[in-house]
Amino acid sequence: MEISFVPILPELCRIYRIEDVTSRFEAYVSLVSGKGAEEALPLGMFSPMGKRQPAYLDALMALDAERCVSETAEHVAEELAMLPDRYRLMIVPVDEPRNGWTERSLSDADWRFSAAMNQFTDENAARWVTIQVWTDIDPTETYIVRETWAAIFRAAHQRRHGLPRRLSEMMLQEGRSLAFAGYAPTLSTDEIASAREVLRAIESSEAYPTCFSALYGDGAAKAVGYSPLGLPRRAGFEVALTEAWKHGDHLGTLTRAAENHDAD
Repeated sequence: MEISFVPILPELCRIYRIEDVTSRFEAYVSLVSGKGAEEALPLGMFSPMGKRQPAYLDALMALDAERCVSETAEHVAEELAMLPDRYRLMIVPVDEPRNGWTERSLSDADWRFSAAMNQFTDENAARWVTIQVWTDIDPTETYIVRETWAAIFRAAHQRRHGLPRRLSEMMLQEGRSLAFAGYAPTLSTDEIASAREVLRAIESSEAYPTCFSALYGDGAAKAVGYSPLGLPRRAGFEVALTEAWKHGDHLGTLTRAAENHDAD
């Protein structure tokens, strides 16, 4: 695996130092459109108007978050050295809550389960992988490191298995990615067991509202107008993560898929 890291935080900080709102927005548009540059940058839901963004960007700079991402990417590349993938990596801070630009869970789901946020390229080109970090989560080194591991694994998983459509596919991708990154379930054993029963009945669903409610729980479902399923926060992720740790062999799922791809 080959990973190149692209620094962006100093440029985003520069945008926020532009006091005139119109000029600041134009500077942002230049980045995402590629105006005056070689290509557009996949900034996803980054907001040039977010109220928490300036302080969060300062905190990321103080943490030296881009050094952290770059060094972590080297470790991940070594761990996944058997894969022929090439990626370009960039950290993208996203503001929350209710800044008029994003909806927390819907934006998060787009990033995890669609190609829009990471700009798939042709099979032989380096693909962009964005590490999306939220302003409502403390910018610790542990958070940055884990999200880097998960984002790269997720990209490699999608490269081999495609974008997930069914709930079961979404859970498989996320359980493996989060487990590979070292995350552990936070719900109790009883909560996991109860949620698993609900999810088992709908695991083959491709209906986006159903998949979303299953993954993010009743609170998020109600917030965006979807029907709740009687599930706690991030139930689908929690059950998926529990299953991933139970079965283990996260790395093997990629190497075997890579071997099968080469055989074809």
